[in-house]
Amino acid sequence: AIDSCFNRDAYIATAIDKSSFAESVFHISQVNNSYDILRNKDSRTGIVPQACGLPEQWDYVLHQMGKSGTWTTVIVDNFGSENNLLHVISEYPKFDVEKRWLYYIALLICGVKNNDYLKLALNKTSKSSELIKNIFRSVLDIDWKSENYQKLYRQRKSLISELKKPLPETIDFCKILSTKGEDEIYYLTDLTQPEKEKIIKWLSNYGVKYSKDELVSILMNVYPDLAYYLSSYRYRNEFLNSYFENYKYQKITNRILPSFDKVVEEQAIKMDFVTILKPRTAYVDKLDTQNAQAFFVDAMGVEYLGYIKTICNELGLKLNVSVCRAEIPSITSLNKEFLEGWQPNQVISIKEIDDIKHRGKYNYDYYRNSKLPIHLIKELEVIRDVLEKIKLKLVGNENDEKNIDEVVMISDHGASRLVVLHDKENIWEMAEKGRHFGRCCKKSEIDEQPKYAADAGEYWALANYDRFKGSRKASVEVHGGATLEEICVPIIRISYTNKNIEVYIMPLESSMDTISQVPEIEVSYRKKAVIKIFMTDEQDDVSVVINNKRYPAIVIGQGYYRVDLPDIKKKGTYEVDVYSGNNLLAEKLQLNVRREGMREKDLL
Repeated sequence: AIDSCFNRDAYIATAIDKSSFAESVFHISQVNNSYDILRNKDSRTGIVPQACGLPEQWDYVLHQMGKSGTWTTVIVDNFGSENNLLHVISEYPKFDVEKRWLYYIALLICGVKNNDYLKLALNKTSKSSELIKNIFRSVLDIDWKSENYQKLYRQRKSLISELKKPLPETIDFCKILSTKGEDEIYYLTDLTQPEKEKIIKWLSNYGVKYSKDELVSILMNVYPDLAYYLSSYRYRNEFLNSYFENYKYQKITNRILPSFDKVVEEQAIKMDFVTILKPRTAYVDKLDTQNAQAFFVDAMGVEYLGYIKTICNELGLKLNVSVCRAEIPSITSLNKEFLEGWQPNQVISIKEIDDIKHRGKYNYDYYRNSKLPIHLIKELEVIRDVLEKIKLKLVGNENDEKNIDEVVMISDHGASRLVVLHDKENIWEMAEKGRHFGRCCKKSEIDEQPKYAADAGEYWALANYDRFKGSRKASVEVHGGATLEEICVPIIRISYTNKNIEVYIMPLESSMDTISQVPEIEVSYRKKAVIKIFMTDEQDDVSVVINNKRYPAIVIGQGYYRVDLPDIKKKGTYEVDVYSGNNLLAEKLQLNVRREGMREKDLL
């Protein structure tokens, strides 16, 4: 064998031990198995303990490596490249048992590049079957307050998103996560349904310990769409602003606050909405249906406007919103007059939100399934999907030539979750039984108007959170009454423009010729903060938001706007967001503010 061997090494299979050749003039190494041969062929094998694989698994690698191969040969043949291992994890669920083991060994051989979290999970893994479990759970060993937590959190989320939602591991992770108590929110993501439901449960358990702004800050990291739902919307009426901020807060924290219940009962008598809001017909009659399409989204109340505004900004859609009131009782049969101005082929009906709220689609049921508002998860998914379809309609594609300039998103009525949480019949006996889950009932000659009911023609419609006797309970949400969340509806005109509007801020006395990269203004006891905005395309209803407070802009002309900032009194660097209506035009523009005289003091 030695005489005829042209390679550097000759391999001889024999039962005779190396010790029998103590006087050999050749260097003899004894290899007892495939692992030993692999170590001789590629020294990197020694990185991996032999116990990490069974004899037949090392035989499998040796066979793949061939006569002149190395680990590089095996990894390239199976995974494409030694530098591509991180992204190959997306294919992991499709691998058979042998290839999953080989992938684990390849990670150990090559090391992990550009993902410290995977490196952390790999260090905790002693056998291939534990790899995915440790990718899910290693995050629990990290303090969410630590300096590098957010970086590791994002890397973990990226890895799990590549794995295409492995449900069993997600469910087990959520069970173990309960040991974190109130801190569990910081370890969750919005990648899977179980995690989203866990977030909703956390909001029910702990949400009221946090302000709305604090919840938005937390959710922006773990469940952005839910943060967008909670985000503020400007109704141009302080009462509506406050009402719907509080309504959404209570919906996601799964309770009714006594102070809000008092407001609802006051409004059930005052009926301020009659003067605050115009009827829907006042706006529908003015809609231009030429080159337009209507998306009739059943049961879409104004509570979603903050979410819709944010997603439209994300998709590059421009929206113009009118908030109006539906007819009472807030039932579909009495609220479809807006369809009369449209041809049947111009209207796309979206019934899914109403099916969720009204019929418990997807098995949502307050009394038999879950008392948590987990249906909100699907509602937001439906609205996002509708907005993405609207963009396709406006932009057009290869199969659908663009032939519309505007989409009108419109609804018949809203709905109330808090009625379901209230779960209480009123004290008045009516001749007729309650209809629409007790939110309204037919009038009778012998009836007297109940204290909290609105006169709605042939019906009494409850404007508080009670229900009339004789009707079954709603299982998810309810409509038919006269609370603000049931009768306030939006008419949303959506358009798309690929025009890139440039926005600049500057001191009042400056112009585009003198603007600096980070403009600076002076303030003092007598000198109030004021800035000027320039836009390359003039817009209506311009305003800026600084520190969550909105300041209206005054048109100067030729693309310039003046903004007075009476609350900006301290020196520092501020971030400025610029809006047209509720459309975000520019965000996080830098503005330096200094106290008058501070420059001279600094020089001295």
